[in-house]
Amino acid sequence: MKRPKLWIAIGIAAASVAAIGVWIARPGPAYLIARNWAVRQHDAGKPVDLTGLRAKLLTYLATRPEPEEAYWRAYSYFYLLGSVDSSEADLQPFLDSPYEKIAALAQAQLNKSEAIKAPIQLQFTALDGRPVDLEKLRGKVVLLDFWATWCTPCRKELPNVQAVYDKYHDQGFEIIGVSLDSAENRQQLVDFLAANHVPWPQHFAGEPDPARNEVAHRFGVRGIPSTFLLDRRGQASSATVGVFGGELEPKVRELLGLGSGDAG
Repeated sequence: MKRPKLWIAIGIAAASVAAIGVWIARPGPAYLIARNWAVRQHDAGKPVDLTGLRAKLLTYLATRPEPEEAYWRAYSYFYLLGSVDSSEADLQPFLDSPYEKIAALAQAQLNKSEAIKAPIQLQFTALDGRPVDLEKLRGKVVLLDFWATWCTPCRKELPNVQAVYDKYHDQGFEIIGVSLDSAENRQQLVDFLAANHVPWPQHFAGEPDPARNEVAHRFGVRGIPSTFLLDRRGQASSATVGVFGGELEPKVRELLGLGSGDAG
């Protein structure tokens, strides 16, 4: 009696393994497994096979999944792509995507990659009337900080940014804010800056949507907080885009020529 039960158990196990194998081979699961592995490699500071991941993503998208599912799965790919210098060749399959939101992700990534190829140019009159010209800040290290008062992570990051500014401003560190507050919240922004003693200038266009905010769109900003840390030549790189929290001070010190350790 035991032997038939054993063979039944073996048969069930074999069928389960076969079913799992079939499931893993499908484009959706195959991409998810590759994506999760890539994220772990990225977070561990190890090389990521973006070419292979892109191929799996395109195979998955060819199955015509639902738009929102397709968008969020593609979003993680572009998150990984954001840590390298992307070329138009890397992005072309997605620029032509029938999924509008995925095409927008690709265009934003291309904009960001184009923006950091050369020293960044930006001129405007700040919220408080100050003229701002990045060209005149050459020789300094500059943090271009995209944020808004309605953005909870931005508000949480502010004390860290202020601490780094206070510590290194006299050594050549500047900050330029780009506010994505809405036009009707202008006074709220003014009051927030005063209450929190924020001294650096703010670009304010009154447009909270990154896709419609001219400066945010130009730099490929898809969400906030978003930062570009510029060296003394006024240039950013993939290593100095999206620098937050404990990464900010070491990067500022490095670009100021002070090393990456704690100040003495």
